[in-house]
Amino acid sequence: MRGKGFHTLLVEKAAEVFLKHRFQIERECPRRLPDGSIDFLDILAVRDRLEIAVEVETTPRNAVHNISMAMKLDIPLMMIVPNKTVRNTVLKRIDGQLEQTGQQFWILLPDELPQVLTNCFPYFPTANNPLENKKQIPMTAIKGRNRT
Repeated sequence: MRGKGFHTLLVEKAAEVFLKHRFQIERECPRRLPDGSIDFLDILAVRDRLEIAVEVETTPRNAVHNISMAMKLDIPLMMIVPNKTVRNTVLKRIDGQLEQTGQQFWILLPDELPQVLTNCFPYFPTANNPLENKKQIPMTAIKGRNRT
């Protein structure tokens, strides 16, 4: 992990949340930008065909760059910041600096991530998937009265 201790801690906590919401994750994921350069996402979270870029920002220093990168990659971004002060500073910095693309991004405190994932990206397991329905009893095992 490229960040220091606190950054790494927040990345690991975010990774745990994504895993609990049935995403596969890749840390320090390299992605080729449209100009041919390579940049790294702190986490790339994938479920089915959905990809979400996750960037942890302990300071507002790289926020505009990371939001711009996600927009160039055309994937939603969830930026995790440690407190409201950093979030407010990031919001002030991006105001008017980013072109309107319609690309989704969130600037979240760590405790907000689970609720946003639940609300925006709910997971509905397939009803007939035997791996998801572990408590399902096969019809041959059901005993009951014969109705004639």
